[in-house]
Amino acid sequence: MTLNPRPQAEHRHAYKAFRAIGTRWSDNDLYGHVNNVVYCSWFDTAAKGHFIPVYVDRATRRPAALPPELLSVLELLK
Repeated sequence: MTLNPRPQAEHRHAYKAFRAIGTRWSDNDLYGHVNNVVYCSWFDTAAKGHFIPVYVDRATRRPAALPPELLSVLELLK
């Protein structure tokens, strides 16, 4: 039986998007390590921020199409 080698992480340049997420005092344990449950929360935060950007119309408080000005700015960020 042959064991599979441990997979290697991709280099940072292989990823297109990054999201800065700050830590809170309660995210760390006594030794300064991040608690395992916090990683799941970070993944959820990043996924929501990446996949669910919604523009809400102030007058109707309903989701609306993005204005052309905002769309052009978002295209520059890609």
